[in-house]
Amino acid sequence: MNEQISIGFTAMEHIRFLTENIGPRPAGSLQEQRGLDYAAEQLIRNGYKTQQSPVSFAPNPAFYIENILAGIIIILAGWGWYYLPWLTLLSPLLLLLIPELERWNETHRPHTRKSANLFGSVEDEDYDKPLIIFCAHVDSAPAMAVDHPLLVGLFAHGMTILQRLAIFILFLSIVHLIGFSLPFSIYLPLAIITSLVGLWFAGTDLINQLNRKKGYTTGAIDNASGVGLTLALAEHFAVSGVPRRLRLGFLVTGAEETGLHGAMAFAKSNLIQKQKTLVINLDMVGAGRDVLIVEKEGSLFTYKTPVELNKLFLNVCPQAKLTWYSLKSGDFAAFLAAGVDAISIQTTGNDQAEAVYHTVNDTFDAVDIQSLELTGQALVRYVDMLPYSQWAMTKND
Repeated sequence: MNEQISIGFTAMEHIRFLTENIGPRPAGSLQEQRGLDYAAEQLIRNGYKTQQSPVSFAPNPAFYIENILAGIIIILAGWGWYYLPWLTLLSPLLLLLIPELERWNETHRPHTRKSANLFGSVEDEDYDKPLIIFCAHVDSAPAMAVDHPLLVGLFAHGMTILQRLAIFILFLSIVHLIGFSLPFSIYLPLAIITSLVGLWFAGTDLINQLNRKKGYTTGAIDNASGVGLTLALAEHFAVSGVPRRLRLGFLVTGAEETGLHGAMAFAKSNLIQKQKTLVINLDMVGAGRDVLIVEKEGSLFTYKTPVELNKLFLNVCPQAKLTWYSLKSGDFAAFLAAGVDAISIQTTGNDQAEAVYHTVNDTFDAVDIQSLELTGQALVRYVDMLPYSQWAMTKND
């Protein structure tokens, strides 16, 4: 096999096993554990010492109110801006607060279920060297009932649409408040439009929540692709060797889809020296050939990934672009919250791949092998450059 394409092909074989031999991997399930065991077998086969550690997590609630509340807020703003402009000034802030409320809820629900993490590294290493950890979650998400490609894409951007609509209404409210006369003829059409948008968003979410017959996704892109690439990189470095002055680790987390519980547990463990660790999170890396690196996460209260480490990745992968997770999150955020340096890599650009997000159509056939190869080769170059970075030099002092 051509060495230049081996990372992508190796990753695809792991993805195939996770999706077709194991299938859906809900947090805390036997299938999730089978995914962890499979990853452990692959790491051991390549000479790594592995350790599984238990993770307690809070299962997803039977019903979420946040998206429905967002739909109601935009409907009220659309009908109220002309007569109650002072109140509609709050709508953008409320819509920004809802994702933060959802994050808070995820981290404060009682932990009643058990999952696990898997960590692999080389035995008998110099523990004074900086540790680079490739991280990916193995669990898969509940499948949405509404899975038409167009509707999936719209719903994925639904909160952003509501937030921008609220900002437009805010502008009209301010104009109205400072005394500019706005024709009443724009009031009713805007109210109807906001009602339709709000009802669509809240109604779609309600349908998804009340119809759970489709179970869980097989999670090929989200996130067998991340696990597959992590295992392929482990095999690559087992053959080629680890750059001097660095240590490498490989982390497969459980219970990410329930609120980053696996990553939070690992970040609080004694398995790493926080000040000498960099986590490279791989999430949805088989979704196209546009490489994204997350620069920050959150809407009002944000976590920022290290600028210097992001720039280094842009140097080895010039086509990559920075992105902001204003609504969704990933394991990297749990590490940043715990004071551990972390970056996060995702890919996009494949319409088919993006249309299957959190649906039963997220299968092996949707994964883009060239996306995996492109990302994998960029990460190899990134690790090769890290020993010469300012970050690594300060950690080696």
